[in-house]
Order: sequence, then structure tokens, then C-alpha cells
Amino acid sequence: MEALIRPATEADTAGIAEVQVRTWQKAYAGLLPAEQLDGMSVERSHRNWTSRLANLAPTGALMVADLDGEIAGFVSCGPSLDEDAPPDRGQIYAIYVRAAHWRSGIGRRLNNAALESLRANGFRTATLWVLRANTRACDFYTTVGWVADGAEQSEEIHGMTADEIRYARPLG
Repeated sequence: MEALIRPATEADTAGIAEVQVRTWQKAYAGLLPAEQLDGMSVERSHRNWTSRLANLAPTGALMVADLDGEIAGFVSCGPSLDEDAPPDRGQIYAIYVRAAHWRSGIGRRLNNAALESLRANGFRTATLWVLRANTRACDFYTTVGWVADGAEQSEEIHGMTADEIRYARPLG
């Protein structure tokens, strides 16, 4: 069965939170401190995603990969949050797929859905940030057409400091 990519609803936010927390714990094991990953809360993430969905930018999107009623993955995108961004730059804020569905094509489909949403909302370019040490994600983004643009940042994420690199691509 193929996952249906669709806009998220409030009923999906618990599944989105579960995907985010479990994916972080699996994908970032050995990259971020174990005590921080183990301390991540699905309940806190659920509140966060419920709020994010309710306050979605008019040009933003939160979409899920629905696999027979299970949230197999999700993507969030909208206007760029970078201070130096021109108004026609969009951004993928988050894209996560349950480990059981890695390399199944769901990540590629979520990426494509986000790019189409950004394009439809008038953005001409897009960026995303990824942990420098997350080589699996870096390889995925390169495979689907993203290019590291040389920008770097250290960001506080869930109480952890993470070194990130930015990827970019045109949407034309």
C-alpha cells in the first residue's frame, strides 16, 4: 500500500509528535547526547505541533504521509525563517519519516509535496537546515536535488546545541 500525502489535521498531531520524537531518538543516537534524546517528550511535542498547526502561516503547510491510518512521516514548510532571507525564499522546517519506512520513498514524496506547496505559494527558492553529523539526511537531501550552500549555524534544539548546515535549491 502506498502512503497518502495529505494536509495534516488536528487529529494527526499526536502521530506527528510520535514520529518526531521516535525518529530523533533513532536517527540522532550517537550524534546528540543520549540523556537528552531519552528525555524527549511525546506529550510536549504533541502540544507543540497542535500549536504549530493552529498558527500555520498562510503560505505554510504541514502534511502527513498517511499509511492506512498510521502517520508514517510528515513535513512542515513555509516562509524562510532565516534573517537574511529574501521574501521569495521558502523553507522546509522539518521532514521526518518513521525508521520502519526509511528508504521506502515516503521521504522523497514528502519532500516533493513540500516543494510543490512552496512553489504554489510563490516562493522561488527554498532552504532547509540539517545536522552536520547526520550523514544519512545529508545524503538524502543531495539525492533529491538539494545543495549545501555554505551557511552554518549552531542552534539550541530541545535543550541541545546542534551544529547545522544549510541546503538550498531553486523552485523554478
